[in-house]
Amino acid sequence: MRQALLAAAFFALSGAQDAIKATNSCDANNVATNATATDSVFFRSGTGVLQGRVEGEQPDGIIYYGYNGVTHESRPKAYSVNADGTFTITFNLDYPILDYIMVGDNAIYFYASPGDTTHVAIDSTGHARYSDSSRHRRLLELLTNNAPKLRINKKQLIAKAQKSDFGEFAAWAATQVDSLAEAADSIAASQRLSTEEAKLLRTLTLADNCTDCYDYKYIRKSNFNMATADYAFMRRLQPYDLSCLMVPSRLYFLVNRYKYCGPIFWMATPGKKDSYKNATDSAAMAADRAIFGIDKPSLFLQLAWTDIHSYMEDYEEEPQKTLEKMARRAKLITVPYLRQLLEEQAALLQKPKAATYELPAGSATDIFNALIAKHRGKFVLVDFWSTGCGPCRQSIERSHALRDSLAKAEGFELVFITNERESPLKAYNDYTTKHLQGEECLRITNADYGQLMALFGFTGIPHNELVTPDGRIATTDIDLRQFKDIKAFRKWLDKIKNAIGTEKAQGKQD
Repeated sequence: MRQALLAAAFFALSGAQDAIKATNSCDANNVATNATATDSVFFRSGTGVLQGRVEGEQPDGIIYYGYNGVTHESRPKAYSVNADGTFTITFNLDYPILDYIMVGDNAIYFYASPGDTTHVAIDSTGHARYSDSSRHRRLLELLTNNAPKLRINKKQLIAKAQKSDFGEFAAWAATQVDSLAEAADSIAASQRLSTEEAKLLRTLTLADNCTDCYDYKYIRKSNFNMATADYAFMRRLQPYDLSCLMVPSRLYFLVNRYKYCGPIFWMATPGKKDSYKNATDSAAMAADRAIFGIDKPSLFLQLAWTDIHSYMEDYEEEPQKTLEKMARRAKLITVPYLRQLLEEQAALLQKPKAATYELPAGSATDIFNALIAKHRGKFVLVDFWSTGCGPCRQSIERSHALRDSLAKAEGFELVFITNERESPLKAYNDYTTKHLQGEECLRITNADYGQLMALFGFTGIPHNELVTPDGRIATTDIDLRQFKDIKAFRKWLDKIKNAIGTEKAQGKQD
């Protein structure tokens, strides 16, 4: 009853759902500028297909990272290559995308549109040939085979950030973005790309480099900058340009930076120097308006509002207030597709969530179970990490005292898993000897690791999974950095145990 009332409150606040057939959409051949075209041209559900053949030595696997800049989820999938070198990958789509798969160490780009099939042959050097029938063939071959250098020089960016305040750095960065966008246009002309191919190349370039501009915060380890005028580089991206949706991998990181590295989700605390708190929606809209010079929320702010992860914790604490906030935002979203998505997310939050689940049968589950088999009957916390991952190292080095306490706990084990590619042998041996001496560390093949990424649906690390004594997976988010001491950890684990006990008592496990 309570959930029904909350759902009613959400939909009453958000109003009747607009027809999905009328939105700020774009014609497939002019996706950037036509804001009045019917939704059916751009937003249409269907299946896109990538058919390929690998010539020569077979790769150790194919990975599609599945970044989604709209829901801010990453759903990686692992694929194998048939004995004859062929493979087929299908994509369930709501609109066309330009993305890539990893075939071994090679990034192979594809264009997927509902109802279309892209054909590619990959030789032993990673060079790709696309069939004449494949849409945007010239652009795909350019990106895959030539990888045009259209990014701000990393060394120059770091040097500029280290000696400049953010305003000066951002002004310099904007000139770099402009220069690289012009370079993309020049390449498009020289390669005789079609109008839409040229637009997509420019969109990729703008998204990549605007994302890079936010690196200032990480380079300087600075606090959030509140001066919206300093985000002028974002204005190179049109505020309602739906072509950004077509480059999901780039959009995923850009929206993340727009939310968390600027004044959109943070605001200064009055009367306290260098103190910040979560921004109100009115403050976020004011900042968004100042950045883009528009009256309604930009596409990027709307995408920040469709990130379901940002609502999960709030919903657990204050379900009704969270639904009301989502409803208010739904009324402000101008793209019906995104509004419907937010409404669906509100309904998803209200669905009862099982405390645990059973891994599906398959090779990935077999790999995982073999790795932790000797710990059956205990809770096992699995930490996926790598030597080259800063947050992973931070998590390990800050949790040393906690792990010492956990090592003495009965019925609990901690296992660290990395892979050969991301943790080269010397770096792995040096790091584990210094920071993980005596703890269980596993370095597995890239192919096996890719299957585990797909099994648990993660791309970013550190990533943790909690295995229950009976081999099921606890439905919970965890990061060792969130616990200040063993007491906090035990409190969290007791909550998990109680939920599992309740679920078993009610006979609700699948």
